[in-house]
Amino acid sequence: MRRLRGPHLYAVLALLAASSAPAARAAGWVLPATPLAASANGPSGAVVAVDPAGDAIAAWTDDDGAGMQSLVVRTRPAGGPWGAPETLASDRGVDAPAVTMDAAGDATVAWIESADGSTFDAHAARRGALDGSWSVPADFGPSDGTAVVDPQTQVRADAAGDAIAAWLEHDTVTGVESVRGAVFSGGTWSAPSTLSNPGDASAAYDRPQIAPDASGGALVAWTAQRNADPTDFPLQTSTLGGGGWTGPTDAIAGTGSERSPLRLVGVDGGDVAATWFEGSPATALLGALRDGGTWTVDQLSDDVAPGCVPLQALGADTGGGATVVWKAASTSGLEARHVTSGGWDAQRTAFASATESVSDAALDHGTAAFVASDDGTGDDSLLASERQPDGSWSAPALLAAAPSGTTLSGPDVATDGAGDALAGWTATDALGAKSVAAAAFQAAGPQLTAVSVPGGVAGVPVGVSASARSTFASVAQIAWDFGDGSALVVGAAAAHTYAQRGTYTVTVTATDSLGNVTQATRRVTVTQQPPPPPPSAGGGSGGGSTGGARRLAALVRPRVGGLHAGVLVLAHGSRTLTLLVRNLDRVRLSGGVALVRPRRGRIRQLTLASIRTAGFAAGHRTTLKLRLSDAALRALRAASGFRLPVVLTLRLRAADGRRVTVTLRATLDASARFGVGVRAPARAHAAC
Repeated sequence: MRRLRGPHLYAVLALLAASSAPAARAAGWVLPATPLAASANGPSGAVVAVDPAGDAIAAWTDDDGAGMQSLVVRTRPAGGPWGAPETLASDRGVDAPAVTMDAAGDATVAWIESADGSTFDAHAARRGALDGSWSVPADFGPSDGTAVVDPQTQVRADAAGDAIAAWLEHDTVTGVESVRGAVFSGGTWSAPSTLSNPGDASAAYDRPQIAPDASGGALVAWTAQRNADPTDFPLQTSTLGGGGWTGPTDAIAGTGSERSPLRLVGVDGGDVAATWFEGSPATALLGALRDGGTWTVDQLSDDVAPGCVPLQALGADTGGGATVVWKAASTSGLEARHVTSGGWDAQRTAFASATESVSDAALDHGTAAFVASDDGTGDDSLLASERQPDGSWSAPALLAAAPSGTTLSGPDVATDGAGDALAGWTATDALGAKSVAAAAFQAAGPQLTAVSVPGGVAGVPVGVSASARSTFASVAQIAWDFGDGSALVVGAAAAHTYAQRGTYTVTVTATDSLGNVTQATRRVTVTQQPPPPPPSAGGGSGGGSTGGARRLAALVRPRVGGLHAGVLVLAHGSRTLTLLVRNLDRVRLSGGVALVRPRRGRIRQLTLASIRTAGFAAGHRTTLKLRLSDAALRALRAASGFRLPVVLTLRLRAADGRRVTVTLRATLDASARFGVGVRAPARAHAAC
């Protein structure tokens, strides 16, 4: 399968963006991805976190090539750029970063560090959202002189803003792995506690899992292996409450079958969902939901791809419940199931390909990022899908395609409260050098704030202004419709002069770089100008005569309807545009109407449709039918996204000789006319 790379890939991505015709199209990924570190040679890739407001953080390890490693972080405020890299730690050994953000925007990073490269301690640092500075790292030493901290850390923030860190350490004498934890609350870290019972069981497989709840507590869980019976693998938990840690307890008893890595996530109402694999090699995926303290276990699938560490990812869902994705043996792709308080729903395919197999995946709030490896060439692609409200999965978006010889790994995904998402990953070239990158999913249109539309006086300019921010995309345009039929005005600040008094609806439209649109409306009242003062005595010429003919008032420009946010839409199968023109004057108007594609560079001007003579009754609304020429349809079919910039001009006159011209700049959208599927661009991730 030939893969699209380099400039060819970005050309296809640009074509995909341009071909989504409606102005308020669906959300999407902001591409190309943002490089976070050009040469991150450390052992761990990027981990990411996002707070409910859309602020983001990424953390990874780096290596200077001379034996010194460092922990590097970058932060990004919602709507802003990524900040400069900051080094939180530098030592002979730095590994296993984990990161979280709470509802207030405070960030916590946990990692392990060694001064000699052999004996490691767990560390954590905090960054306050208000001051933006990092605390002095806390150092969590081992429980005794025979314990060594392992590169298995985890950190989560609860709804109260407290942070819970957990990690593993093993006893070099007995070989038993223990779960350790510490809590940040009230501005300080607690002393580390041993959450497991090393005299009973050893923690097995992967890092401990943390599920915070809304009351400042948490559940920490892990797969255990009984010391007295190595075939017994219970799932154990320790609970954090007002009195500290309790447990450990066997939340789910062992079955005599080996259990592979446990995944745990908190869901709405304080419940917890968990998934794990049974058997060695794994033969089944199981899931459990804790409701009111009672665990209910179900077998989710026996279609499990074998592996030393079978692939799975579990994430909470917005609105309650959780979703798990795993690699299936039958397709080497991703399968998914969703759980709520009502139980697990039917299995759905998130990604299936006859030529590729999934090698790594991450999931959070219905957004999955995964690495697909070409079975023929070994080339890697990073893809992403979103779980739809009906349970299906969107067509995968291509976030990155690795050059030949480069592998992609370690995807991590985090989401905010609005459905925006951030995915981070690591690329490793043939020489072992690593780079870190991230891409963002923009779920909604820009946020409009500080919309100011004051009242005014006819004939005097009215100043308006607004601010717009997009969490991850950029704001491409702010446009104003002043509600009197005048042309749109583009800009965060604008001015407009109303010809006559009245109450008008002003619409401000913010459009982001993906084409997502947000609108806000305001009512503005325009009053009449006071009459001019009478002339001074003796200033006239004999008997109050005006000295000439009375000058007629200027005509008021008609209002033109049929545009939405500056877009004219050509309906499916039609070649006719319908416009509504309201004559606000007290006299009949007549004249011509023309719709043209303006000259741009070497592209000549083209008349798309015209009406030589049309009449507009005084104070009434008239329907215009503009029939597009054959040349216009050919130009639209050839245009990117079936869209053209156009200028609509009405040149009208009254019987008394007065004239008025209305000029509107707009976009003519013919995607519905031709059907997007007629000329849909090839997906970047597909066989050619």
